[in-house]
Amino acid sequence: MKIKINETNIKALQAAVEKSNGSATAHTFRSWHSLLECARQAEAQLQDLGLAKGSRSGAVAKASSGGSVANAYKYSRITSTATLVRGSSAWFLTSLSLFDTFRKTAGEVHVSLTSEQDAEVTEKFRARFSKQPVTVGGPA
Repeated sequence: MKIKINETNIKALQAAVEKSNGSATAHTFRSWHSLLECARQAEAQLQDLGLAKGSRSGAVAKASSGGSVANAYKYSRITSTATLVRGSSAWFLTSLSLFDTFRKTAGEVHVSLTSEQDAEVTEKFRARFSKQPVTVGGPA
């Protein structure tokens, strides 16, 4: 599966959500709009990292559905996990599946970078500070 996440692909995204969910609805992604929001959050994370737009292709985001539940909630619940891959100018849905979990929290979007993207982000971060020289033996 590879569906571009945008408003022109509403029908395909909604069909993927409905096919993945089956009869589960309580803690899963319920509509295409949830996937659009996940893509926006992933893009915002890349922006916050300072990754140039031309370098974003190949980043992967894992998004989980549902919110947090009370600590007293002792049952497992079914949540959705979407895998999004950044293309040259947009995010694409590449997989959508359900998981039975006991996790109390969900609803996160986690972005992972390629090694080239990591090097770019690290270089930009390190350019913001300098290291103090190491002194052996301490002050005299």
